[in-house]
Amino acid sequence: MSDYDEQLPPPDVLLQMAEEEPLRFEMSDYIEAIRHLKDEKNFSFRQIADWMSRKGLKCDHNAIYREYTKLPEQIDLEKEQRELEQEIE
Repeated sequence: MSDYDEQLPPPDVLLQMAEEEPLRFEMSDYIEAIRHLKDEKNFSFRQIADWMSRKGLKCDHNAIYREYTKLPEQIDLEKEQRELEQEIE
């Protein structure tokens, strides 16, 4: 067994750590705010990411851009899928 293998956590420990992670927010939940800042306030994607980070939503300008350029149908589909998954849980 190498030193690298000894540093890795066992799979069951890693699973437990993953289960204890808090839920992450979905960027698509904030698309209306993103679109408003971009279209109405002329914010850059970097400025939107900085603004959202100051509000407690840690993200980068690439994530903002990816969400902004999604088609509305794709955003709606992702939201419906998340809602169905939550109902199942």
